[in-house]
Amino acid sequence: MQNSPKELMSLLCFLMPLFDGKVSKRKKGYDDDSDDDNDGGERMLEYFVHLEGASTDDATAYRKLKQLFAPFVLRRKKEDVLGQILPPKNRRVDIVPMDESTQAAYDAIISSHVKARAERSSDLVTSDAASQKHLFTTLRKAANHPLLLRNRFTSEEEKDNLAHLALNYGWFGNDASCTLRLVREELDKYSDYEIHCAAIQMIEENPRRKEHLEKYTLMEEDLFCSPKFVRLRSLLPELIEKGHRILIFSQWTKVLDLMGHLLHSLQLNNHLRLDGQTAVSDRQDLIDKFTNDASISCFLLSTRAGGLGK
Repeated sequence: MQNSPKELMSLLCFLMPLFDGKVSKRKKGYDDDSDDDNDGGERMLEYFVHLEGASTDDATAYRKLKQLFAPFVLRRKKEDVLGQILPPKNRRVDIVPMDESTQAAYDAIISSHVKARAERSSDLVTSDAASQKHLFTTLRKAANHPLLLRNRFTSEEEKDNLAHLALNYGWFGNDASCTLRLVREELDKYSDYEIHCAAIQMIEENPRRKEHLEKYTLMEEDLFCSPKFVRLRSLLPELIEKGHRILIFSQWTKVLDLMGHLLHSLQLNNHLRLDGQTAVSDRQDLIDKFTNDASISCFLLSTRAGGLGK
């Protein structure tokens, strides 16, 4: 909800004047023009949401607020409104087993987390909750594509060499505050794919850097080493051949970048993409273009910008 509860309650009082205490008083013959902020709708809001002053958590208050507004909200699904236009919705789950390397990376993440958790104090509840969230995020990345993690270029020699090259080539700028230590610390946070992209961009700026940076770039088979991508390489052509048009969602834009490489390798260059970096003024145009142009078979979307309508 983007409005405050008080603003929503004011809207409700406008829709249903019976809820406005001042209106009720006038109907009963009272003349009260006082500006009482705790009158009418606000008292009702206090009763429904806070249970006459009792303290409630946000989840409970939100649930009660939804109950209060339920009679005034009309919700219709697309299948109810456009049932004659939309094709029937079918759900199919395609189980993709991990290969040996992905399974090994997945197991290593869990083992590392268990070891770190055993070393932490048991009373660090907040830290443990944050660690759990980080664990699930890391596991999801491993399951989506191992290049979203740092499994390559992990030796101290490789890290130091890359940090020196990035510093000399001004990858992080040429400010005097940009030291080798800071560059090394920042590069240690990079995933394998981010290192690949950085190396490619530095080479494009000056082709003579290729002999120094080429070992940090990835081959095409490396870019598609994910079991999910292996499955998509066969699944996408099958669906397109049958006349399907495909929306591909991902939480991470780096996955969309990798998907772009995959579509390029399949010679599906006529595809669209919408993510958080897409200008708001261009988003509807992209949607209209995909809707009206049947030759565009794939549309890449981030879940936040394309899935939630932001």
